[in-house]
Amino acid sequence: MAENASTNSWQPIETAPKDDTLVDLWRPWIHSNGRVYGGERCTDMRRVELAPDNIFYSPDYSGPSCVRDATHWMLAPEPRKELN
Repeated sequence: MAENASTNSWQPIETAPKDDTLVDLWRPWIHSNGRVYGGERCTDMRRVELAPDNIFYSPDYSGPSCVRDATHWMLAPEPRKELN
């Protein structure tokens, strides 16, 4: 896991873990004029590296099938424990 992963804040995507760690990703929505007008958080994503120049993130459960345009990441929160 990446060294700075101990913080639970958004980190540049270049610093994301290179292993099988679950992360949340931030994808900005960019207008055709180049301005960011929002974005979306993609949760529980895993890194997939098919080749050094073919890296993307895939959801562990459901969501976008392939994310290549994320700009930031943070550790995925721990799953909730069932109350008995």
